Amino acid sequence: MNPHQYQKGQALAILHEMLQQIFNLFRAIISLNGWEETHMEKFLIELHQQLKYLEALMRLQAEQKRDTLGSENLRLQVKIYFQRIRDYLENQDYSTCAWTIVQVEINRCLFFVFRLTGKLSKQGMET
Repeated sequence: MNPHQYQKGQALAILHEMLQQIFNLFRAIISLNGWEETHMEKFLIELHQQLKYLEALMRLQAEQKRDTLGSENLRLQVKIYFQRIRDYLENQDYSTCAWTIVQVEINRCLFFVFRLTGKLSKQGMET
């Protein structure tokens, strides 16, 4: 995905949904191969804080503009993507190999989040 193709409201919705899905994925799994529990807890706390921040931004954006249909379609696409990840893990019996592949995929998602956040930061400076 190209972060420059989305309007601000859509970008906020994508960011929120991606972080929410990542949070849900890792919160639901009690023991993760290769992840220390303290690192996981810190990771989840940071994600939760970012989600709360994005929710506040989304409320402000919703008051200013109405782009809910486009944003909801994008949210659905993200949910479907993460459902495929969960299905893959389940089909692979949550094996170490499957988790390694998922970790790489989550890193790709977080890189996209980083790029999209950078785009939003630049837009915020320009307005």
